[in-house]
Amino acid sequence: MAEQWPVSLSMIEKFVTRQFVYFLIVGGIAAIINFISRILFNEYTSFSFAVMLSYILGMIAAYIMSRFFVFSGSGENSIGRSILYFILINAVAFLQTWVISLSMLAFVFPVVGFKTHPEMAAHAIGIVFPVLTSYIGHKRFSFG
Repeated sequence: MAEQWPVSLSMIEKFVTRQFVYFLIVGGIAAIINFISRILFNEYTSFSFAVMLSYILGMIAAYIMSRFFVFSGSGENSIGRSILYFILINAVAFLQTWVISLSMLAFVFPVVGFKTHPEMAAHAIGIVFPVLTSYIGHKRFSFG
């Protein structure tokens, strides 16, 4: 008897659209901006504060690119309402990023003995974590 997968291929095909791929590309560019700026900010401030500042910078870039390249023509939200939802959804995503980054650095990496660029690795893991929840939130609320 064949095993049943909890997610069917047709469900994945419905979710992985051109819009989602563009969202991933825009998110990747914003993540690079976030990641590189965190390194620069970290020269002048603590890791925790640098993660916050770089997230804000990445969020601004993500909004602009998302509005023009990912969700252009979708929804009827005004720019003000769109920005408000974008900020709220990203506030949740930021908390996910910040908690994951700091948890990896403070708890997980010391336990497993990970010592190769731990701040970079922790931040990279934190950035990737909220991709799916952000896409759904932005599609439904920010640009929906």
